[in-house]
Amino acid sequence: MARKLSTHEKDVRGSRAKRKNVPKLNPNTPRPPHWADLLGDKQAARDAASWWRSTVPELERNGMLTRVDDVVVVECAVCWARVRQCERELGRTGLLIVGQKGNLVRNPVSLTLSSYRQSLKTYVQVLGLSPAARQGMDMPDRGGGLAVHEKLALIAACEDRGITVTLSDLAGDDWDLAGLVPDDLCNQYTRR
Repeated sequence: MARKLSTHEKDVRGSRAKRKNVPKLNPNTPRPPHWADLLGDKQAARDAASWWRSTVPELERNGMLTRVDDVVVVECAVCWARVRQCERELGRTGLLIVGQKGNLVRNPVSLTLSSYRQSLKTYVQVLGLSPAARQGMDMPDRGGGLAVHEKLALIAACEDRGITVTLSDLAGDDWDLAGLVPDDLCNQYTRR
């Protein structure tokens, strides 16, 4: 029984729509804004700064950020800080509050919280901040070599020419394709 193909393998083999002309931007770390000015709340500013310090360096190490990602990363940090701010407010005032007619009603802060959580979920997906989000992403090789999707593309191209190459042949930083595949194919996939 044949094994199930990964999303990357499907892309490479053409059983899924191929991503063509995807821009390749140079990795770079976005600059954090002045959180207190942006959020207007000291604790929310601390929450956003803490999120930034714990998350952005990891995204940077994995080559997942460029200067143009400023807006998305800042918005994710803001959503995180606002979620925390809403949670604190709900903890202080409760899930239910006394309404205009004296009966208990849902605290309006819970609606705001729900909105921020939905936005945060979107940013987490876009930035690959959950295992499920990363599963379908083209992640660069931590060693600075070819990204996984590039390695799979090279393997597929070699297979088309009757040449067997495996991911283990392309592992690490010191792999050498000399004599393994034709020069024109090697030129398409160079080490970074």
